[in-house]
Amino acid sequence: MRRFQLLLVVALTIATAHAGVAVDLSYTFEPQSQSPTRAEAKIDSVQMGFGVPLAVTGQAGVDMVLEVVSVDAEGSGTLRATFGEMSASLLGEEQKPQQIDPVVMHVDRRGRLLEIASDEAPEMDLFASGGVPLQLVVLVAGVVEFPEHPVEVGEEWTLDRCQQLPDIGEVTMRITSRVESISDDEIVVLSDITASFPDFTTRNPLQDNEITLRNGVLTISGMRRTIDADANLLKSATAAMLFDCRAAMGGFAELPLTVSSSFVITPRLLDTAQAAR
Repeated sequence: MRRFQLLLVVALTIATAHAGVAVDLSYTFEPQSQSPTRAEAKIDSVQMGFGVPLAVTGQAGVDMVLEVVSVDAEGSGTLRATFGEMSASLLGEEQKPQQIDPVVMHVDRRGRLLEIASDEAPEMDLFASGGVPLQLVVLVAGVVEFPEHPVEVGEEWTLDRCQQLPDIGEVTMRITSRVESISDDEIVVLSDITASFPDFTTRNPLQDNEITLRNGVLTISGMRRTIDADANLLKSATAAMLFDCRAAMGGFAELPLTVSSSFVITPRLLDTAQAAR
């Protein structure tokens, strides 16, 4: 059985990565490298109106494989995320299993998402799959973006980004990160993200209609991602999310909407048939 490697190899010298020593962080993409994981997310609470809680529960999970398809002369990689059958439940009821379309991304050596380069833009129903935005989780948490300059352990860096998302439009993001620790075995990065969304319409997970979301702001707090430096695998990722917006549905007046959720990404072993491919 071939040994899978992390799609991204962190190009740094671990031995010198102690507090007070700046380290230059980047990736070396290798074609056909794969990272199999399990992504799971759940709704923790929903409030609509002025602080009125709703008895809404939901969760979703999907197996994912992220693979390096190709690498260009500058070292940027074309990455493809393929998904298994997504399982989801909403209000305690199992939902019909869904198949998520593959997503192809172009990423540079620092981990910056340059574009979502799928031949056909994948549909992105933020709250239709068990009420939780799994596809958004994959796009946000899949790759750590490193700064253009060396950083010390504990030193923060902030990146401002604008990204076009399918079915949504341009999302403006501010990402503040820091390396929590680097050892011979792993690198741990903590990130906080604030993303401002344009007005958009998506499926309403509670009713058979659409919901228009305006002035949306997504806050991702304490996202913790661990990269295994020896096995070259993203070992884990976890974070809490808060989405605030104004929602209009079914001809009713707009009301404030707050959705609190969380997610976790864990490593997963491929079965023998998949590993032999």
